[in-house]
Amino acid sequence: MYDSEPFAIFLDNLSVHKTNEVLEVYKRLNITAVFNVPYSPQFNGIESYFSLIKGAYKKMLMKEMLKGNRVTTEPLIKRSIEQVEDEKVMNCVRNGLDAVQCLYTSL
Repeated sequence: MYDSEPFAIFLDNLSVHKTNEVLEVYKRLNITAVFNVPYSPQFNGIESYFSLIKGAYKKMLMKEMLKGNRVTTEPLIKRSIEQVEDEKVMNCVRNGLDAVQCLYTSL
């Protein structure tokens, strides 16, 4: 798949990412796993993105509950994802990269 170029994946420290089974898959696929500094979500742009989605989800959930509507989770999650503007997604990515670059230039 990525035989000609090195391939790395940036992960948080969720225990499932470090199981022996998963580590063997990384090895078999020639993937370098790069683990984030523990308890440092500012270095991982996906965490900021998830916060935006969760905020949109909670707002829509509250509106539906106040109206007395029955809530179906999956469509609400999909709508939450759609509500996050592309520009905000790119800011999440940029902020994560900036934090990592700032850390490494200060070392």
